[in-house]
Order: sequence, then structure tokens, then C-alpha cells
Amino acid sequence: MTKFCLSPSILLLPKVSLIILSIFLINTYTSAQVATYYNFSQSSGTYTPGAPTGVSTPASIFSTTWDDVAYTGYTLPFNFNFNGTVYPAGTGVIGLDTDGWFCFSNGVPVMSGQLGGGSWVTASDHTGMYLYGNANNNGFAGFNADLNAQSLPTFTGTRTSGSNTITGVSSFANIQIGTRLSGTGIPNGTIVTAFGGGTITMSANATGTSNTAVTPMSSIFAFTRGTAPNRQFVVQWTQAKRYNSPSITGDNFNFQMILNEGGGVANLQTLQVVFGTMTAVVTDVLETQVGLRGATSADFNARSSTGNWAATTAASVNSDHVRFSNSITPASGLTFTWSPCTGPPAAAGALSGPSPVCPGTSQVYSLAAVSGATQYTWSYSGTNTAFTAVTATPSNSFYFAPNATAGTITVTPSNFCGSSASATRPVAVTAV
Repeated sequence: MTKFCLSPSILLLPKVSLIILSIFLINTYTSAQVATYYNFSQSSGTYTPGAPTGVSTPASIFSTTWDDVAYTGYTLPFNFNFNGTVYPAGTGVIGLDTDGWFCFSNGVPVMSGQLGGGSWVTASDHTGMYLYGNANNNGFAGFNADLNAQSLPTFTGTRTSGSNTITGVSSFANIQIGTRLSGTGIPNGTIVTAFGGGTITMSANATGTSNTAVTPMSSIFAFTRGTAPNRQFVVQWTQAKRYNSPSITGDNFNFQMILNEGGGVANLQTLQVVFGTMTAVVTDVLETQVGLRGATSADFNARSSTGNWAATTAASVNSDHVRFSNSITPASGLTFTWSPCTGPPAAAGALSGPSPVCPGTSQVYSLAAVSGATQYTWSYSGTNTAFTAVTATPSNSFYFAPNATAGTITVTPSNFCGSSASATRPVAVTAV
């Protein structure tokens, strides 16, 4: 049957006075989004604490009583791709916050959000809020909440000027690799790099000889391990506690946030948080945030749970949390991994929509959602049509102007790893 269309002038439609471009809207989906660029997985392994190699002063970068402070002195040891942006070795910087998160920057970042409204909610609510607060974008939360340094019971041991070994150690009860040490003859920021057999190896040589008491403390520091092109850049929290100073002492939070070089291949560069011993001394619940934040707080890829760290689910809103308490803790070695996409999406299926169409009308064309696709790019070989050039969903509305010509609609699914086979739909335009 022949299809007839009424003239737009008969329908008293307004005259189209501008030439309607085939590409109607500018592509607003070209920037990566952590919500779709990264896939989450988890595994169980072994927590391996580390330390900078050689003599390093200071190794622990914050003061002995760190709380709500940031550090911007760490440059990346290798090129790292985060969310589609490469942060080069030597000039790519992480802005590190003591409250369990860091952000990426090309150049030294101006840090924000260290206090209430950024890293945590209020002075009376220490819930983590990096993913939805006013802190820096383009970052990673490993165990975000209001965290604090602590001093632990002392021990005695002999330090000798010029040596990085403490001998005759009276107790190893609060000693771990990464524990910060404070005492006479010990340089500021020194940490434990090894211990056993009655001795402790420090990250710096003693500046004086003494056998007075030594205080173990919390620490935060970064180091690189492995060999190129498969190195890891590790930021490690050792023996941290929740903030409620000084009434809570004895929490023992140990975790690492890791960037993996992945052979220098952007699509193989993963982000991980690995938990060590995570114990709490009180029953109070601590709501933490764990996940990625993109170019805005609306773009997130995070985890959520109220009762089991081994069975978290994808966060549905950026204010979701993973609950922590003395009875809800991650097992040592639990590893969360965020991996970029590893290949283009599947091929597009059939594209459906009307043909022929009447000039001066709008029509919808769509196909089934394509696995792995984060956007759909559209084109039309005819003239005088208006449509959205790139969409986040596999559907689009086409307006055919009174002087539109016949053509073919093409839609191509893609993600940040590439594009797949397109789908097409020829469209005839009925003469008025």
C-alpha cells in the first residue's frame, strides 16, 4: 500500500528556517566514566606489608599525630592510566589524604575535603564520604572514614649511632613492618623494615646511641615494588585507628592501596585495595567508603554492604557504604580489584524503526542493548535530519524535516577499548 503524508503547510507547522544538521548535539560521552570503564572483582590472598628500600628519611610522611591532613609529594614511578587519562611518570601526582583515599593529578593538586563534608561527615559523625563529598575528583578510596594516628605501648632496645639496627628488643607486641618508631636517636619518620631474632631493622640510621624507651606508632607511606614493566606503586596504612581521640586506642587497621603497572598497557593497569589485619576494640559501627570517583561525584564505582566484606554489592548511590565494626571486618588478604575494559563490546543486533517516514515527523530507532557498550554513535547518510550524535542508551529520536531526503541510519556500539560492528537501517522519505 502506498503511504501518503500531509503537507506540513496544511498542518500549519512552523516553517523550518534553519538548515538542520545531521549531527544535532555535540558528543558529551567522550570522557571516560569509572562507572562503566572499570569492572570489579575480588579475591583472597596474602597481605604483604612492605617498606621503601634502602635508607629513607622520612619514610612515614605525616607527623606522629596525623589527623585530617594531605600530602602531595608523591609522583608516580610509571605512567598510569586512570579513567582514560594518562598520568605520566615523574609529573603525575597523587594527592594523599590520611582518611583512606587519594586523587590523581597532572601536577601538584590543590587538596580539598580533608575535614567534615569531604573525607567524613561531621565532628560527631565520622562516616566516610569521599565519593560524594566536596573532596577532589578523579580518585580512589581504599578505606575511607575519619582515621587517626595512635601511639602504642613502648619497648626498650639499643640504638647505635650510624646503624639502622635496634638490638636487645624487649617486646615485639606492637611491631609490624611499617610501624613508625619514635625515641632518642631515631630520625623523624623512621619505620620498621624488618624484625626478628631480638632485633629491628629501621628505614634510617640512628643519629645517636641510646637504650631508652621506643614508642611504636601508626604510619602512612608509599613505596614501589617489583620490576618494570610490572611494578606496583603501593600506599600503605599501618596500625591506624578510627578517630575518637584519645578514648579509642588499640584499633589496628592495616591496608594497602595499589596501582599496578600492567606491563605498561593502559587496559591492564588495575587499582587494588588489599586488607591486612583489621581489628577494632569497640563495638561502634564505622561506615566506610570503598571505590572509585570519576570527574564528578556523580560518577562512581564503589561497593556496599551492611554485614559482610566478602559479599559486597555494587553501590547504587554515591553515599553507599561498607560497614565496619569489631564483628564485621575484612579478612586479611581480601583484595578488591578494579580493572579497565579489556576489549570492545559485542556486535550490534538489528536496528529497528519505521520506514518509510513522513517529512516533518519524529521517529524512534533502537536496537537491543549491546553487552559491554558504554555509548552508541549514530549517523545518517541523508540530509536535513536532526538527532543526537552519541547516546548512552541504544535508542534515538530522529526528526525528518520537510525537505529531508532518504538515507541510511548507522549505529555503532563502543566503549573505551574500541568499537564493534555497526547496525544499519535504510529509511525512505515519502513525498508530500
